[in-house]
Amino acid sequence: MAPIDRARRPRGLLHRVPTRRASGTRIGGTQPRSHPVRGIRLPRLVPTRCAGRTRARGLAGTCRAARGTAGSSGNVMSGTRLGKAALIVSGGILLSRLLGFLRTMTLAGILGSTRAADLFQDAFTIPDILFYLMAGGFLSITFIPILARHMAAEDEREGWRSFTAVFRPVAITMTALTVIAMIAARPIVSTVFPRFTAAELDELAHLMRIVFPAQIFFVLGSLFMAVQYAHKRFVIPILAPLIYNTMIIAGGLLAWQAGDTSAEGFIWGALVGAAIGNFGLQWYGAHRLGLRWERNVPWNHPALK
Repeated sequence: MAPIDRARRPRGLLHRVPTRRASGTRIGGTQPRSHPVRGIRLPRLVPTRCAGRTRARGLAGTCRAARGTAGSSGNVMSGTRLGKAALIVSGGILLSRLLGFLRTMTLAGILGSTRAADLFQDAFTIPDILFYLMAGGFLSITFIPILARHMAAEDEREGWRSFTAVFRPVAITMTALTVIAMIAARPIVSTVFPRFTAAELDELAHLMRIVFPAQIFFVLGSLFMAVQYAHKRFVIPILAPLIYNTMIIAGGLLAWQAGDTSAEGFIWGALVGAAIGNFGLQWYGAHRLGLRWERNVPWNHPALK
């Protein structure tokens, strides 16, 4: 029997190729090759995507390992972003407290302990109740987690559908309640503040009519803030109270320089601050993140349940 010429022997489906260990020791490994006789070309091990990570097709367990490694890296990034967010929020709260203290000093310096100071405080009583009922109880507890869940799942379209489904009835309801409250301001203050004189009740109703529209800006602006919170953006939302307090101070100082020592200048400043800081700026922040209105959203959308 003639000896086999190993140099001219056809290669099989698998042939041994030298590879190296990390230590440099040569070992044998397998690698798919084309069959030279039949012309059969076998699948090659090529990189593909597995849940956003690279793996080799056909290698069991590689994808799981990639996920574990990427998950650890993602946690580190999340911790870094969380630290930055905490720093931004803490700095914003500190500045807001300082401006709040400056606002109190300005009110005390201009209005003092007069009846105008009491009217300024009382003018926010009913509007604040309306805001807490609409925004504090519903939006913060319910809507923000819903939107954040859609954004985290990269279901952006459903997130905007949820936003539209919530924004639409909230805007209609808040506008209707504000109009009703402005019309009924005089009977409301007569019931809530029976100790005031008729002249004081008239002035209080006038101030309340000015500040009531600010609640629309607060509530709708909270929805725009929710969009930014869902995208982990905190800089623009933290500017809202800073602008609000600044406008109150500016309104009071401008009115005082014009010779008006009533609370009306501060009230107008609150309205302007809410319109700019809590609504306009927050709309801009949400618009930068791709805010859009979805059509044909049913009124019984699951986000409202």
